[in-house]
Amino acid sequence: SLAHHILKIGKISYLFRLEHYRSNQDPEIGPLKNYQGIRTVSLRTEFDTYDNRHFPTRGYNIFNAVDFGLDIIGKHDAYVEYTLTSASAWSPFKGHTVLPALYLSTANTALPDAVKNYLGGATELTLNDEIVFYNSFPLYGFSEQAFTGDYLMVGRLAYRIAFPGKTFLFFTFNMGETWPGPLFTWPRFAREIVSQSHKGAGLTLAVDVPFLGPAS
Repeated sequence: SLAHHILKIGKISYLFRLEHYRSNQDPEIGPLKNYQGIRTVSLRTEFDTYDNRHFPTRGYNIFNAVDFGLDIIGKHDAYVEYTLTSASAWSPFKGHTVLPALYLSTANTALPDAVKNYLGGATELTLNDEIVFYNSFPLYGFSEQAFTGDYLMVGRLAYRIAFPGKTFLFFTFNMGETWPGPLFTWPRFAREIVSQSHKGAGLTLAVDVPFLGPAS
């Protein structure tokens, strides 16, 4: 990978990934031939104006990634996937912060097993590059990776209260859904994201531990 900074608040990065994985798409092939290959070229941009990495009180973070799966050099999967993560922080009062976030992932075809999107769990990856690499998006109220699909959208709204001793209490509501590529249409997306999406809520207590970072 290669990256460089933009205007001190952003970065643009270029990445090439080579991966082989065991596929479940055709179990009749056998153990020696039932492998798929992925050759991915990725272009990513990120802009971050947060005043604090882990517990921001103002600013925003916007991340875009376009992944191109290349069908070259043997049997490989070709696809194009776009991922957006957008989050911001706004503090109407001292010690009180509103944290909205949006996660979106779309593709031009059914994705290979290794890069399908997974949804579920309270564990949140803190780096956008990790989110795209592991294809794992949080959804409070459900088990880790409870849902999978080629298209994904998650909306989240959190309210954070700061207490003395660098202790924070989060109230979080979120809703999200995944769709398989062949069944996805934009009218269906608009219709189902509110009425049929999975909804959950969570309560989190976090502490900013000196020299170690956040613990929750």
